[in-house]
Amino acid sequence: MAILFPLVLVPTYYASDGSAEIFYATTSAVLGGAVAGDHMSPISDTTVLSALACDVTLMQHVVTQAPYVLWIVLSSIIFGYIPVGYNAYPNIVGILLGWAASILFVYVICVPIMSPTGRWDPITMLFCGRKKELQNLSDDCIKKSIGETFMGESDGYGDNGDNSKEDENGDGDEFEKSAKEYVDADADADADADADAGDDAKEETAPISYK
Repeated sequence: MAILFPLVLVPTYYASDGSAEIFYATTSAVLGGAVAGDHMSPISDTTVLSALACDVTLMQHVVTQAPYVLWIVLSSIIFGYIPVGYNAYPNIVGILLGWAASILFVYVICVPIMSPTGRWDPITMLFCGRKKELQNLSDDCIKKSIGETFMGESDGYGDNGDNSKEDENGDGDEFEKSAKEYVDADADADADADADAGDDAKEETAPISYK
């Protein structure tokens, strides 16, 4: 982006005879291309960090990210840059059409994360439809939507609004017990440390008796 600005903007200004709409559209194209590349380029720092954070390979993340980025790129070219470049309509019209295309994509093609039917959007089905993990996620979404719970979750509500569900022995689930044991052990360690510090302080401040 920093390289393209001086290389593109000045020739664009002179070639368009100082047209503000062409100049702004060119600036927008440089910025939009930088953002698009940042989202799906395999050498982008955010792409690499996202793949590491999700514990997937770099190209797996790029392949699954690219279709969504390409939708916005194509919408920008079709409804924005090409018509504005040929003076078909002002920039604001292209912006509004791009918003409409994005809203259409979100509410018509995409599906909620926790879909009650376990359905996935066409792009996900195209790239990952044959994977067993996707079917398992669909089953989990259906179970979650009808109120079933998973490991570490609770489905009961106590008298005080507490969601803790007790097991056969009357104790909470394993996750809650482990967390409580960890907190208790941490509190005991802090108490021991405070006691040791107090003993050391007493020894240091004890009066010295001379005979």
